[in-house]
Amino acid sequence: MREDRTEDLSLLSFFCKGAIVFKTHFLNTKHNTLNNKPQTFTQTNHLTNKHQVPTRSIPLIYQKEMTGTATTPATTAKLNTPTGGSPSILFEADKWLKLVLPDAEQPGKLHGIVLIANWPPKEAFTAPYENFLPRLKSCFDAQDLEVVDEDEIPAAYFYPPGTLHITIATFIPFHEPIVPNKEEYTSACVDIMKKAFAREDWPRGSFQVELDSVQIGSRAGIFLWKNEDGMVAKMRQIVHEEYNASFEKNSNVLNHRKLSVPGIIHSTFLRFGRVPMTDGMVVQERFKEAVKGLVESFGKMEVNCTRLVIERSPYMHIPFNDQHVLTSFES
Repeated sequence: MREDRTEDLSLLSFFCKGAIVFKTHFLNTKHNTLNNKPQTFTQTNHLTNKHQVPTRSIPLIYQKEMTGTATTPATTAKLNTPTGGSPSILFEADKWLKLVLPDAEQPGKLHGIVLIANWPPKEAFTAPYENFLPRLKSCFDAQDLEVVDEDEIPAAYFYPPGTLHITIATFIPFHEPIVPNKEEYTSACVDIMKKAFAREDWPRGSFQVELDSVQIGSRAGIFLWKNEDGMVAKMRQIVHEEYNASFEKNSNVLNHRKLSVPGIIHSTFLRFGRVPMTDGMVVQERFKEAVKGLVESFGKMEVNCTRLVIERSPYMHIPFNDQHVLTSFES
């Protein structure tokens, strides 16, 4: 009888331990999942050598799809940490990142079409970024900042200053596998934007953004911006309305995907070429110290240009020229 009782207790202990292990695994898995004037159509000049990126032939995180009846997105998204709770301590490698290298072999012709603002970025953006870049890099151990092979990039890859931008909307992501007719689709996108730029309610003057917070998430490091006058939300609404109107007339051209609009106003500055060796908790502890004073150093930034561009290389690692800029609005 005592032996039976001892056996029962042993079985109970075994199942309790199993339940604890399962619960711990479940919580970790859940945590990791969570981490994740008049219109002008300008011909542009090349970037300065300091900010030039290689010339080559070519959600978003927190991205939400907008379809059906157009609605106005929130002016500001308060996401002060990537998870909405605690900072990410596990990071994911970006499989597309190697394609920013000048000699990278591309799996076909990349042809993203994106509407961006504040590109090329002004010195008011690039100067504080460059000043803080050594601090930001110090969040990672040296091994994560080094290139392992000639055809690789660092685990912690920080964007060159000239690639920084604010995404307004994405018509086609650069990694879109199938675009039935690139020329037709591109022409339709240009037509949509010309109509948007010509509307009386399109914001005619420049608008201001102000840095709200900085964060490193599981897939990227981003600047989060505030836009108090709501001009970014207004532009997104207009683009969505014109896209819907064009879709009704050209559904055979625009039928392969949805227009994507970020739910936040952000600029990406960091992605991961491979999973960093630096402990995630250490990264976030260093980051907390590194960004002290960063928000204040930016102040309010004036933005006076919106451009429709072709991404022939990922993440706006493209030159500023006529082959990549389709049309622009400058105030």
